[in-house]
Amino acid sequence: MPRPSDSETARAHSSLTQADLVILRAERPDVAPVVDPFRTVMLQMDRAREGTVMVAGRQHQRDGRLLGDNGALLEEAYTVAVRLTVGSPAGAG
Repeated sequence: MPRPSDSETARAHSSLTQADLVILRAERPDVAPVVDPFRTVMLQMDRAREGTVMVAGRQHQRDGRLLGDNGALLEEAYTVAVRLTVGSPAGAG
């Protein structure tokens, strides 16, 4: 299988990472108190803190739970991941 071009890789990465809105939950003790929001997000938060996610104006996650049938989205993510790892050391084996 041929390796994706740089533009294909950028387009695939963009389509999987763009979000119009991501609301992070900071009510847990391991991130409180939030004194510096930028540093709190960068150093203490991860995807487990996502409360709400909207992509292209459509809500995909609410209160930390995926909404609707995301089978097609997950299939696309898997396909892109396989394409991106073909020929790389992580994909070898």
